[in-house]
Amino acid sequence: MAGLLNRLAPKGYPGQIFVCILRYGYGNQQHIEKMEILHSWYSHLRAYLPEKFAKKTDAYKEVVCGEEGGQKINLLDKAHDEMLTLFMKYNPLFEGKSCGEEEKEFIKSLWAVYERLDEITAKSKIIDDLKTEDEEMGTAG
Repeated sequence: MAGLLNRLAPKGYPGQIFVCILRYGYGNQQHIEKMEILHSWYSHLRAYLPEKFAKKTDAYKEVVCGEEGGQKINLLDKAHDEMLTLFMKYNPLFEGKSCGEEEKEFIKSLWAVYERLDEITAKSKIIDDLKTEDEEMGTAG
């Protein structure tokens, strides 16, 4: 799958983020694999967004700032904190599909991180209207 994705996915950070989104939850993933994908997605956002919005600080603030419980928050910082918490909650025993209360809480935390990164990605519009290399060159496949 990785080879196909690399050929079909748009290039650069937007393409890498797109691939992370596609990879998450694909097939029979262990929780640790999902955490690694979420971390890659977060890392790409953290690296790319300041570059994309380097000359548009107000637009950058709109993308990374949100509100939670009536408070202004930095969504990237919040995602980072949630991922650290997620890592601390992780227990390798979860990979045996115990689905006890601790694992259910861990899964809810996975969902929360995914939703936070999805929100940032949507607000930034960095994967909207992406084109593959073939589409950019105008060739048919």
